[in-house]
Amino acid sequence: MWMVSTFIVVASSFVRLLGEGKDLVGVLLGSIFLWVIIGVMPVVVAKMAWRFVS
Repeated sequence: MWMVSTFIVVASSFVRLLGEGKDLVGVLLGSIFLWVIIGVMPVVVAKMAWRFVS
């Protein structure tokens, strides 16, 4: 659920920045990078930590 909410926040930022006239490619790459850091990376770290503990 929190991954979906972070995706919605990043998507709204993407739309806002495009509305202000920013570069499409730069905003798209930045949005993907931000979503990976905030939405996906904690899951990866938790899975790696769980395997290390087990």
